[in-house]
Amino acid sequence: MKNYEYGLTMNKRKFGMRVLNISQSRFGTYSHKNLNAYDLIGKDTGQDEFIATYPYEIIGVHRFNYVTGKGFANTVHFYDSENNITVAMTHKTELPTSTYYVGKRFSIGEVMYREGATGRATGNHIHIEIAKGKQSKKIYKDGIWKLSNLINIEDYFFINESIIVKDTKGIKFEFREEGGEDMNDVIHIVRVPRDPEYDYLISIDGNKFGTPYDSTIMKGFSDKNLVKEGWEEVIATNGSIFYYYDKSCYAEGLEKSRGVNNQPFDMHAVSKFKDTMALGCKWNGDLDIDYQRNIQANINNYYGAITGAFGLLKNGYKNTAGAELENIRNGLYSGLSGRTVWGYDSKTDTYMVISHPGVTGKSGIRGDALVELCKKEGMTDAICLDGGGSRWLRFEGKELATTTRKVKNAVILYRRKKKGTILDEPINKPVEETKPQDASPKEEIKELLAKLIELVEKL
Repeated sequence: MKNYEYGLTMNKRKFGMRVLNISQSRFGTYSHKNLNAYDLIGKDTGQDEFIATYPYEIIGVHRFNYVTGKGFANTVHFYDSENNITVAMTHKTELPTSTYYVGKRFSIGEVMYREGATGRATGNHIHIEIAKGKQSKKIYKDGIWKLSNLINIEDYFFINESIIVKDTKGIKFEFREEGGEDMNDVIHIVRVPRDPEYDYLISIDGNKFGTPYDSTIMKGFSDKNLVKEGWEEVIATNGSIFYYYDKSCYAEGLEKSRGVNNQPFDMHAVSKFKDTMALGCKWNGDLDIDYQRNIQANINNYYGAITGAFGLLKNGYKNTAGAELENIRNGLYSGLSGRTVWGYDSKTDTYMVISHPGVTGKSGIRGDALVELCKKEGMTDAICLDGGGSRWLRFEGKELATTTRKVKNAVILYRRKKKGTILDEPINKPVEETKPQDASPKEEIKELLAKLIELVEKL
């Protein structure tokens, strides 16, 4: 049985040009009228290369002769078999047409294409269209030639939204890799179905009220009591957003750690945010995502509890309780930011975590989009814990997203084999033959002599 899965949202690919300008966006007023396509320009007026960042196969090549333009132009259809996506690029290429033949495969790092100019183009660029399905040619529709089932370029390639600068050529983006060496730029999705042969427990690791600012970084967080009892860590993330009071740092709301309430119920943070969502971890491993006031009223039922930045889903429906509380929460919900989401899929009894990269106010994902992402990934209940500044994720001991920032608290999922559970036994284990317990050597000798006598008489 598979105990977990983790991967990337939408399997987005690194874009093959490091820096580029968009000289003509989709549905433009010129050749892109009624067309979901981009004209992309590199870092200068030369012919920048488009590098394969994922294996592609050529499934179609067309050559057009622009009578009133600047000669021939090529359209090459590249295919991503994993996602069933066709990427078509067009221009007057510097590379010989013979380079492009159907069936050719490009490995990561190979030059797939180069900029060029043809038709009414005033400079080198790449015209790019992306569509669902395996397509080897364009169709004529709405007065233009285009691929069928076109999708947005940013739905397939990863764009770092933190760099959006308007200039004389249009909008400048820096396209960055998702899933490369810098894992902090990756959208991680972790799923842990509850295995009936294990017990589960979620712990909150935090400091008690009145203690100084927590100097712990991500490597220091652990529920040592559970570890001593034989529990193993599965998922660990940063916890709730926090606030300063009297030069100390506290969780913004409930914080029950290892069965002990860390903060008085009448203090500002706890009393102020009763109408936002909190995460409660029951002693049997059940995960409740509910209004803080409801979890607080039954606080003894929980091994750990923590209040989030705002809610996302409750029983399969959108519930953003807390987004309207104080300016910081409203700003976090409506603005771009990195996110740490804890959730649950009640249909499959699965713990889920989404760790989304981003810089608060500059890049990441907004609250409404985060709700849709949680729905898409199958969550029925979900809560956003923070605003991205202290985002980190550890999965089965491996650091997937890291931070050097001091962190107030952590949420950690543990599991332990149930007592009496036998795991990893062969399905068809050989059965050892045994003799009756009451058999004696004398009786065996008598049976043997009787058989010998019978044999002699036959002879």
